[in-house]
Amino acid sequence: MRYLVAIGLSVALWSIACTRGPKGLSRGTYAAIEKGLPPLERAYEYRDANATAFEPRMLNAEHALDEVLAAGSKNANDASAWLIFRSSVGLLKIYRQNLESLIDAQDEHGAEFKKVRVDRLKLRAETSDQTAKDIALLKGYLY
Repeated sequence: MRYLVAIGLSVALWSIACTRGPKGLSRGTYAAIEKGLPPLERAYEYRDANATAFEPRMLNAEHALDEVLAAGSKNANDASAWLIFRSSVGLLKIYRQNLESLIDAQDEHGAEFKKVRVDRLKLRAETSDQTAKDIALLKGYLY
C-alpha cells in the first residue's frame, strides 16, 4: 500500500513539474506562447497601419504561431491555447484583407462613399474586441 501511495505521489509531482502557468500548459507550449505573445500584440497594435509597417509584424506573429504548433500539444490546455493563438492570427489576416478591400472601394467611389467608413469602423470594432479578448485569454494561460 505504501508503494502505491509513493508511486501516486511521484506521478502527481512529475505531472506538476511538467506543466507551467495557471492552466497547466506543457513547458514547450508555455515557452512558445510566452515568446509569441509580444509579436501578436505588435501585429494587433499595427493592424490599421500601412502595409510597410503591418506586414513584418504580421509575419512575426505567423512565425510565432508556427512555433506554438511545433511545440506540440501535450494536453487539452495546450490545444486550447494553440487554437486561441491561431484564431487571433486568423482574425488579423481577415481584418487586413477586408480593410484593404474597403479602402479600395473608397478609392474607387470617392470620398462620398460614406458606407465604406461605417463598414470600416464596424469591422475595426468587431475585430478589436475579439482579438483583445483572445490576447487576454492567452495571457490567462501564462500568468
